[in-house]
Amino acid sequence: MNLLGVMVEIGQVLGGMDSVTPYVGAPARVDPPDLGAAVIVPLPEEIVYDGTYGRGMDTITQPILFLLPRPTELATHQRIAKYADGAGADSVKAVLEGASWTTCDGVRVGRGVFDAVSYAGVKYLAVEFDVEIWGSGKV
Repeated sequence: MNLLGVMVEIGQVLGGMDSVTPYVGAPARVDPPDLGAAVIVPLPEEIVYDGTYGRGMDTITQPILFLLPRPTELATHQRIAKYADGAGADSVKAVLEGASWTTCDGVRVGRGVFDAVSYAGVKYLAVEFDVEIWGSGKV
């Protein structure tokens, strides 16, 4: 797998969701849309090489961070709940697991962790999704 290619494709897939602005890497600041989310696709937590014989399968553990402005408003909590749903048009799990991938063989959203965070001095309500990605070790 090509790491940067996977990160960019994740951003493109999530950018197709309503009111989502993706960022690949570590942006200095983010600008989420009104009643939407800024989505950061940073470098992964880890890559495991050679999961099968002869460079047959590599796996990536990829965090994806959704940041929503106005963390104390009910509308923000309602929106973040839709992203965390297990199914539906706004479900991160459904969108990622239902995509047709060209840079990897597949993805699985394993969990989402909620928090109140500060990014570039601005407070957000956040959910970080842990995504398992797998694909050929040969590029």
